[in-house]
Amino acid sequence: MDFSAMKKLLPLFAVIVAIAGVAFTIFRSDPLPTAEERKQMEILTGQLFEFGGVTNGITRLIPVFVGATNQIQRARTVAAFDGQHEAVRYLRVAADFLEKHDWPKDRPVRIVDFGDCIAVRCPLPPEVENQPIRWGADYLYSVLIDKKSLTILSISQGG
Repeated sequence: MDFSAMKKLLPLFAVIVAIAGVAFTIFRSDPLPTAEERKQMEILTGQLFEFGGVTNGITRLIPVFVGATNQIQRARTVAAFDGQHEAVRYLRVAADFLEKHDWPKDRPVRIVDFGDCIAVRCPLPPEVENQPIRWGADYLYSVLIDKKSLTILSISQGG
C-alpha cells in the first residue's frame, strides 16, 4: 500500500477510534444518581467534616489529611461521590437532617465511629465548646446511623 492510500484511510480510522471511545465511555460509566441521591449530593457538596473513632471509651477525632479538615467535592456519580472517603456514605444518610437544621457547610460536622454504628455530630459553637467548665453533651445534634443497614437509629439533641 502506498503513502497516498494511507493518507485517505487515516481520517476514516480516526473517526472509527473516536466513535469507539465515546461508545466505550457511555456504556462503561456508572448509572446516574436518582433524584434522592442527587439531592443528598447537592446538600453535602462543600460540607466540611472530621472523622474519628472511639478508643477505650475516649472519643478521638482523627483527621484523614493531617492538619486539614476534609471537604466533600462535587462528583458525577454516586460511586465517585461515596469514593471520596468512607464516611461520605453515612453523611448521605444524614443529609436531610443537616439540611433541616440548616447546618453551615463551613463548620465541620464530626463523624465518630463506634464499631457497629456511626454518629454524625454537629458540634457546639467554639465559644461554648472552649469553655473550661461546661455541663452537657459535646454536640448540638447527633444522628446515630447503623453501618450495615444505613438507617438512622436515633437522633438526639445535646447542648
